[in-house]
Amino acid sequence: MRINKNNILRIPYYLRYSISIFFPFRSRFKRNKFTKNFHNQFLVDKLTKDILNKGFCEFEMNDFLSNHKIINIFKSVDSYANKENKIYEKKFLKNYIGGEFKSGERLFLKLKDAFFQYSLNQTLLSIVFKYFNGDCRIVDIQLAKTISDPNSKRNREFSQRWHRDPNTRSVLKIFTYFSDVEKENGPFEFIQSTHNKNKLSPIDGPKSSKLFGGSFYPGQEVISNYLNNNAEKVRSFTGKKGSVIIADTSGLHRGGFAKKGYRIMSTFTFYPLNSAIKSRIKVHRREKRKLNKFQRHFLN
Repeated sequence: MRINKNNILRIPYYLRYSISIFFPFRSRFKRNKFTKNFHNQFLVDKLTKDILNKGFCEFEMNDFLSNHKIINIFKSVDSYANKENKIYEKKFLKNYIGGEFKSGERLFLKLKDAFFQYSLNQTLLSIVFKYFNGDCRIVDIQLAKTISDPNSKRNREFSQRWHRDPNTRSVLKIFTYFSDVEKENGPFEFIQSTHNKNKLSPIDGPKSSKLFGGSFYPGQEVISNYLNNNAEKVRSFTGKKGSVIIADTSGLHRGGFAKKGYRIMSTFTFYPLNSAIKSRIKVHRREKRKLNKFQRHFLN
């Protein structure tokens, strides 16, 4: 007899997540069988430690990729940047891939494409896996261009303001610059050691009173008072093309506000397996067979 999955009573996502916190046995076997196969173990250990302690780490593509692979990724990104872009809610972003996450529209990975191959690079995945202790999956991929605003005096809006991403524990985002980014081009910014550190609440900084909910944007007065006493904790990530930043964006951060020029950046987003945030990433069955078990783990 066939069972219709739609007729099965499903546990709400927030309850599933709570269960995974207090009874973390479900994925233990999967976690253990991958831990001895991390790529670039020394680099993975160092960068994971940085994220735990500071909420972020930074390095370069040439720390873990050959020049040949980097050139192919750059060519792939250039091909998207030369195609039609889309502008959604955030008018300061030209989106080449993704950008409409709220729509729930599926994003199919093209595994022949060097950029999409990069999103499942095993060194990057090893860092994410180690940080989350295996309890993780990729939920979104975005490639976008932040454009400069001639009205540099306008107020920041949406993700350009200090905020925390939706979470009940932690969330990792991998940012890669595909253009040189100076102060006027809108660098990513993060307030050090304000992340959850895989706990249920932030270790420092203004926090939301909600147990479950969306992004948290502290009031202007609240964040200003905090920064008056913690200005030294603000990190602004300028860098050359090929710079990589991984941040636990449960910590206070803000996106680029370009006053001149532009910034081209990709974002790969990872959440715990039982998070209320659903993944929009899909891979055709034939394509999925080309991936190894470790890569497929992130597509659950």
